[in-house]
Amino acid sequence: MKRQFAFVLALLAALAVLGGCKAEKREETSDETPSTIGTAPPLLDIEVDKLITVEQVSEVLGFVVRPPHLADENTTARYYSEDSLSYLEISVQEATRGMFDETVSLYEDAADVDDIGLAAIWSAEQMQLLIFNGEYMISITVFIEDKNNEDLLENARAVAGIVLDKLGVSDE
Repeated sequence: MKRQFAFVLALLAALAVLGGCKAEKREETSDETPSTIGTAPPLLDIEVDKLITVEQVSEVLGFVVRPPHLADENTTARYYSEDSLSYLEISVQEATRGMFDETVSLYEDAADVDDIGLAAIWSAEQMQLLIFNGEYMISITVFIEDKNNEDLLENARAVAGIVLDKLGVSDE
C-alpha cells in the first residue's frame, strides 16, 4: 500500500508540474478571452476509458466487469468485477524517460519486463505493470482473487498490448 501511495504522489507531482507548464504557456498568449483564462486544460488529449472496451477487459480478466469509473482528473479508469472483489486500473500520463525512471526508483521490487514499450517494470507487491513508451507512462494494476503473480503479470501485459495499440505510440 505504501508503494501505491508513493506512486500516486509521484504521479500527482508530475501532473502538477505539467499543469503548471501549460498554464505558463497560456498566460503568454494574448488572444484568449477572459472566459477561457480560468478554464483548466485537460491533463490528457486522450480518453483513458476509451483505450480498451469493457468487453476486452472482461475477456482478458476472465470475468465480467462493470463500466469504468474515472478518477484522477480522468487520467485513470478503474474496472471492477460485479462483486467488486477484483479490479483492473489503467492510469496514463504524458511523461519523459526521466519521470519514468524517477517513478521506478520508488519501487523496491521493480523487475524489468521485456518486449513491451521502451521500458517496463513489474511490481509484484503492487500488482502493477509500469510502462514508458516514449510519450506516455502507463500504469496497469490488476488484482484478481486466487491468481498468482505470473498470471497477474500476464493479464497486465495483455491489457497493455491493447492499450498501446490504441494509443498508436511506437514501442521501438
